[in-house]
Amino acid sequence: APNWLAMAAEVQKAHGVGALFGGGTTCSALYPHENGITTAEFMDMATRDPHGKLFLVSNSYYHGSVVSPAYRRYVLKWAKLQIDAGVDTLFMDEVNGAYSDLEGYDSYGLAAFRRYLIRRFIRRDHWGIQDSRWKSQFGIDLTDPKECPDHSIRTFDYAWSQATRSASVNLSIHGIPSSQSWKNTMGTSLPLRSSLLFL
Repeated sequence: APNWLAMAAEVQKAHGVGALFGGGTTCSALYPHENGITTAEFMDMATRDPHGKLFLVSNSYYHGSVVSPAYRRYVLKWAKLQIDAGVDTLFMDEVNGAYSDLEGYDSYGLAAFRRYLIRRFIRRDHWGIQDSRWKSQFGIDLTDPKECPDHSIRTFDYAWSQATRSASVNLSIHGIPSSQSWKNTMGTSLPLRSSLLFL
């Protein structure tokens, strides 16, 4: 990465001729070992597909998990360095993570999605954590230990249900679209979008 503070003089040059100096960073693209990150750091920050695997984008890079605290700190670190160097504007590219419908299934995104379901249906609509409507309205099988290890919505594994079922869990009722229809209308995956809207 550039030495942003060393470039502060360029900002002053721009100001000297009456121009603004803009900076920017990506909020989506992530490469292994970029900027000295370790393999462990990369694996923690990269999002996953429904099978829990890394998803290669354009045969060259991966997407960071925008719900991962470590990835958020990583992205904002570069923004802060540029602000400290004096930039007047800062462009944050692809703040939604630029996910396809096959991304957003990392542990952070899935946990945020479960929190959303709990807020939306248990706290707001007063469903129970083992409510029969999880099955009747959404097709979520609370009795399946692979889908819901503790037999409640608290441990619902949306990635497992998407990866293993021939028909995806139906979350189109009550205004929660399925992952594909959500992507078609909102441009990003269901776990990610729910995470961003309801964290």
